[in-house]
Amino acid sequence: MTESTPFQMSRIYGLGWSVARQRLAAGDDLDEIRAAGLNPYPAGPEQTRWADGFKAGLRGWRGRSRSAGRFGQHT
Repeated sequence: MTESTPFQMSRIYGLGWSVARQRLAAGDDLDEIRAAGLNPYPAGPEQTRWADGFKAGLRGWRGRSRSAGRFGQHT
C-alpha cells in the first residue's frame, strides 16, 4: 500500500467531517464510539485522519447555538 499524500489526507479528514455533519443533520444520534463503524479505513494514518475529521464535525455541531441558522448565521 502506498503512503497517502498531504492532499489525500486532507480529503480524508474532510470526508470524516462531512459524514458527521450529514448524519447529524439527518437526526442520527452519533458519538465518537459509533463513528468507528462508519470509518471506511480499517487501519493506519488514514483511519486516524478520518476519525479526526469526524470528531471535528461532531464538536462543531454540538457547539452550535440553538438560534444559529444555516452556516452559523443568527436568525
